[in-house]
Amino acid sequence: MLLLALVACEDTVSTCEDAATVEPRVELGVGELDFEDVAEGDLVDAVRGPQGGFHVWGAVRTEGFDPGHDALLGRYDEGPEVRFEFLVDDFVAAEGGAFRPFEGDVYDATLVGEPVYVDAWSLWDDWEEPQDVLGLFTVTVEDACGTTGSAEREVALSIW
Repeated sequence: MLLLALVACEDTVSTCEDAATVEPRVELGVGELDFEDVAEGDLVDAVRGPQGGFHVWGAVRTEGFDPGHDALLGRYDEGPEVRFEFLVDDFVAAEGGAFRPFEGDVYDATLVGEPVYVDAWSLWDDWEEPQDVLGLFTVTVEDACGTTGSAEREVALSIW
């Protein structure tokens, strides 16, 4: 058992050393199955869930971060901490996050399909018509090495 702990620790140390050779970069995106870049001013669609709520499929692409690793028995070890928010003025209108490993390596890693739950009832003023709400969509990433980074875009959130 001690050998497994030492191997896991060594793996994280070498990954952190590799990640330190790459300039950290975080790219904000959306997508349930594939990464789609989000540009300034884009329209981001909220999806209606089966229970009547709304969410956006958050996605993020990184360079220079430890992407995390699958642990034994199908459990996850310390994957990067990811936090998504959609801010309207100072109000957090949508939020979500994850602690699971990304697909890829320190040079190019991606996380997709992370639900960012929308507080549509606080944003909508007319339930009869679709709404586009302007705000700031953000993502913050921190890995097991202590590397942090973020990205943000002014977008219109489409709720219907």
